[in-house]
Amino acid sequence: MLRMIAAAGVAVMAAGLIACGERLTEADVNATVAARVAEAFIQATAEARVMESLAPTATPPPTATHTPSPTPTATPPTTATHTPSPAPTATPIPTGRIAFVSGDPEDGDFGIYVMDADGSDVSRLTTMAASEGFPILPSWSPDGRRMAFESGRDGNLEIYVTNEDGLGVTRLTNNTAPDVGPSWSPDGQRIAFLSERDGNSEIYVKDVDGLSVTRLTNNTALDAYPSWSPDGRRIVFHSERDGNSEVYVMNADGSDVTRLTNHPESDYSPSWSPDGRRIAFGSNRDGNDEIYVMDADGSNVTRLTNNTAWDISPSWSLDSQLIAFTSLDLEDVKWRIYVMNADGSGLTQLRSSTEFEIVLSWLPQSARTIVLPVEMSMPTATPVPTATPTPAPLRLDRVRQRGRLICASNNALLGFGAQDGAGNPVGFDVDLCRAVAAAVLGDADALDIRPTTAAERGAVIQSGEVDILSRNTTWTNSRDVQWGNFAQTMFYDGQGFMVRKDSSVSNLTELANARVCVQQGTTTELNLQEFNNQNNLNIDILVYPEVTGARRGYQNEQCDALTTDRAALASVRASFPTPDDHMILPGTLSEEPLGPMVPHGDEQWYDIVKTVMAILIYAEAYEVTSDSVPTAATGHTEVDRLFGLEGSFGQDGMGLKRTIAQDVVRAVGNYGEIYDRHLTPLGLIREGSRNALWAGAPCNDCPKGGQIYAAPLR
Repeated sequence: MLRMIAAAGVAVMAAGLIACGERLTEADVNATVAARVAEAFIQATAEARVMESLAPTATPPPTATHTPSPTPTATPPTTATHTPSPAPTATPIPTGRIAFVSGDPEDGDFGIYVMDADGSDVSRLTTMAASEGFPILPSWSPDGRRMAFESGRDGNLEIYVTNEDGLGVTRLTNNTAPDVGPSWSPDGQRIAFLSERDGNSEIYVKDVDGLSVTRLTNNTALDAYPSWSPDGRRIVFHSERDGNSEVYVMNADGSDVTRLTNHPESDYSPSWSPDGRRIAFGSNRDGNDEIYVMDADGSNVTRLTNNTAWDISPSWSLDSQLIAFTSLDLEDVKWRIYVMNADGSGLTQLRSSTEFEIVLSWLPQSARTIVLPVEMSMPTATPVPTATPTPAPLRLDRVRQRGRLICASNNALLGFGAQDGAGNPVGFDVDLCRAVAAAVLGDADALDIRPTTAAERGAVIQSGEVDILSRNTTWTNSRDVQWGNFAQTMFYDGQGFMVRKDSSVSNLTELANARVCVQQGTTTELNLQEFNNQNNLNIDILVYPEVTGARRGYQNEQCDALTTDRAALASVRASFPTPDDHMILPGTLSEEPLGPMVPHGDEQWYDIVKTVMAILIYAEAYEVTSDSVPTAATGHTEVDRLFGLEGSFGQDGMGLKRTIAQDVVRAVGNYGEIYDRHLTPLGLIREGSRNALWAGAPCNDCPKGGQIYAAPLR
């Protein structure tokens, strides 16, 4: 069945319209096509008839060569037949780009396109011949630089992965049954997909390296359309296992399956919001295919669209504030792409076309254009009238409206970003984010930690899909220019090496001919290459996508040494069963100032994060701890100004209350408290290091003589 679904066109998977159980005769299709295209497309025996029944009303297909369309600009729709239920409000202009499929079902010329979130700057990413299988539900890696897709190029529908340059196409699956519908995990390490390899349509997951495949579902009914939770721990999908298409959720290993919806009509194509709080899905529960949203636990189901057209294929913006979707109007046989606020208001039409067009996903602005094997033009679409752009809301307003701060951080580096025994995120970098949440929301726990790999850091902060990046990231000039704004150096580090104590290596110059494990795509890798070349050491450099892989390589004795920042080495060493068997060599290769980063383009937000970091530093300098936060004037001018008890240091201009320092320090403590809580246990002593406060700090009992200093708060 999956082979026929793929051959029938993108509507089957891309729209998620695979939610029915009954077979349709030709008469059934003709009688119900206006209400049940979702069902018609999934039925293998009726697919050809569905397309046939639509053909008489369709506009004749254009010539085989697509002609470029004028650049469309977002505008509210002028038709009265497509009005959302809530009262419209101004739609914020989102970041990122929207990917969609467009093409002619009759000539089989389908392609994947991207456009800016206002409908402008349309460009084609890929082309694929009909003989290869249409590009149904391609999935991008979290950094936007690789794409998983299905193709029949080798005689059977399989999952493939391609690089951003269109080269290095790798077949991920190899099975006699069709494998379709890839969905990339948030950590970039796994791909979920559909397969009939065991006799029924089930959901599987496979490591991107192709080494391990696991079946997650196992029943006689259809399971389809997997969508990962942002933390990678859960997968939402739809299934007919209880006799009707409903939305379910399960753990990423296939356990703990829970039904989220329960309705006599079909619920299908779930999409998890990037903030992890809500799930959008399609349903015809109110007599027509509309977009709905519910909380991640299945509660608070809300209909977002309400009209006679079929609204399908919801996709969340990277900040979870908007939803893009496709709408098919059979009266004029046009496919339209819309974007709306997450509450259904602010409906804005982006595209209108007589050709098939389906929204796929929202991509980071940093997503690269994949080089095409054949030069193709853009799909023809009817331009919509130009509208006056709505100013993008300030990030502070968006965070407060959302009620949560989204922080990209680590989840596997002890001391900086990891999980405690209860699964809660903890660490030095995590507490910096908690401090910002306390300042802008009054609640340090109003925080969503987005586990982010080193390779993903630039993309997530460039796209603006997170509010802050706090993930042991080195401040460099190129990153400041290309990624975002570094707010403040909060930890001074330097690249070092760890070796086994029983080795013959005792200093950096003795690493000649050694095998060294290093994380790929980092300044650490570049520094190692330069060090090797400058000193003619003939080091065998072994690269790994993540520091955890480099660590395992070192533990398994694939390498003689492990290199990264010295603080990270201390964290890794502390996690070993026998830490004393390993030592960190004296000396460093580089200067590594680490600190939080914010997206470009919002000076107010930059000022806020920079100020919060300064609050932590000055609280320690004035010897104020989480247990001694003043709430009444102390007579100490600087202390009273810091805690909003006298005067100001610019809080009003940043949209913050004057007592924010009270909320911040009471929630997470001062800089020294955070450091001692997470880093001192690793053996990273501040006394005599650059991570002590500046020499002239006014405190009496604190580490001084270092470089931890911030602009005066006055």
